[in-house]
Amino acid sequence: MAVIYRLDRAVVHIFGADAERLLNDTLTAGIKSSSGGTGGWFALLSPQGKVLVEGLVVAVEGSFWFDLPPAGADEFIKRIGLYRLRADVTIKDWRNSHVTGWSEHPIDAGLAYADGRHGSLGFRTIVPQDKALGWQTDSGQFGTRLAEAGIVELGTGFVGGAQFAHDIGLDERGGIDFEKGCYIGQEIVSRMRHRGTARKRPVILTADAPIPAGTKVTSNGVVVGTVFAGGATKTVALLRIDRITPDSKAKAGDQPVGLSLPDWASYRFSESGHTG
Repeated sequence: MAVIYRLDRAVVHIFGADAERLLNDTLTAGIKSSSGGTGGWFALLSPQGKVLVEGLVVAVEGSFWFDLPPAGADEFIKRIGLYRLRADVTIKDWRNSHVTGWSEHPIDAGLAYADGRHGSLGFRTIVPQDKALGWQTDSGQFGTRLAEAGIVELGTGFVGGAQFAHDIGLDERGGIDFEKGCYIGQEIVSRMRHRGTARKRPVILTADAPIPAGTKVTSNGVVVGTVFAGGATKTVALLRIDRITPDSKAKAGDQPVGLSLPDWASYRFSESGHTG
C-alpha cells in the first residue's frame, strides 16, 4: 500500500450546469468534464496577466475539484464567485472538512489522480479528514521533488499578482490552452507568446549550502533574478535567461551556484542550446 503524506493544501469543489463554461472563461487551462485521472495545472490571472492563484484541477463527470495553495484559496473563491453572476454554479469551500495527500505511487483512496505538472511529482488524493488517519506528515520530500522538477508554487515560491504565467512555466507544462477562446488575462498571455517576450524563466540552482528564498542571483556580477523557493541546496529561481551564457559564473548571494534548466524547458540560455 502506498505511503500517503499530508500536504498543506486547500480543497475547493465547483459544480453545476454552467461550471465547465464558467471555468473555461476564467482560467488559463482547458477545462473538460473529465480529466482522466490527472490533475491539470491552471492559473487564475488578473486582467494584467499576473498569476493571482495557481493549482491543480481534477474533473469527474462535470464536477471540478481544486487542489490549491492555502495562500490563494480565499482569492480564488472570491474571484470565481464574482465572475459567476447568474450562472448555475455552486462553489464549496472544503478546507475545514477535506485534505490532500500525495504519494510516490498510485493511491487507492478517495479522489485519486496523478500530478500532471511533472512525472516525478507522483500522485494525489482528496479525502474527508477522518479518512486521513495514519497519513504521515510531509517533512520536505515534496518540496525537494518540486525543486528537482523546476516547478514553483504560490505561497512557497512566489506571491499572488507578482508573476506572469510564462514566468512560472505554465505555458510549458500544459497550464495554458492556447486554442480556446478568451479568459481573464488571455490577451497578455497571447502577446507574450507571439512576440517571444518571455525572458524570465524558472532555472534550477544547485549549491553546497541551503539558499534562502529571496536571495539575489548574479551572473558574471550582474543581477539576473531572485530565488523563488529557498531553504535547500537545490532550489528554483526566476532568472533572465537572456543574460546567462554557458560560461557564466553564477552566485546566489555570495555563494557559487550551478545553473541548469528543467528537463521540460524548451527555452535555452542565451547564445547556446546549453541546458546545464
